[in-house]
Amino acid sequence: GVFFVLFSQVCDGQWFHLKTFNKHLGTIEFLNSEYPPKFGFIGTGYSGNYPSEVWRTTDGGITWELSNPNVFFNAITGFAIKDNKTAWLSCGLSQTPESGCYNTVDGGVSWSHIEGTKGISVGVHYINNRLYLIRWDIPSLVSDNEGLNWLPITNSSVGNTGLAFSNSLQGIVAGGGLSPNLFEMHTTSDG
Repeated sequence: GVFFVLFSQVCDGQWFHLKTFNKHLGTIEFLNSEYPPKFGFIGTGYSGNYPSEVWRTTDGGITWELSNPNVFFNAITGFAIKDNKTAWLSCGLSQTPESGCYNTVDGGVSWSHIEGTKGISVGVHYINNRLYLIRWDIPSLVSDNEGLNWLPITNSSVGNTGLAFSNSLQGIVAGGGLSPNLFEMHTTSDG
């Protein structure tokens, strides 16, 4: 079989083996904190290995445990972490009932699908108490209440591929590809 290996950098560019997985490793995210717990997630199965899995760590990646093995995830594409209890994941590289956004309120032990988020989801971001779900096939979404209610991101086309913020208010949504000659970026100055 094929196995995928996760490494950790200790210092001076040296990398050490942490864990071997039996599925492709897709996306990884850690809570940005200097203090324990060193909380993070890794998603497997990004490229066609159905179903995807979520693995969680609370020690900076030294040990990993499978999170919520009874939930079907279709191609995990991103994680956004608020704190050591609350996080979101995006998934779905095809239109399936399982695509969209999921959340956890127990540190990743269990995950729940958020209604109204179905779509080909390429990323999820949490910044300044706003949650963004970046989607390819239909308009991307923003929520000011951690995913309870969603609004389309205004002036954003379909075909979105990513979102980034340079500070708390300045952001860019990148996209294109639904038309051979249409590639766009949209910016915000107010978050």
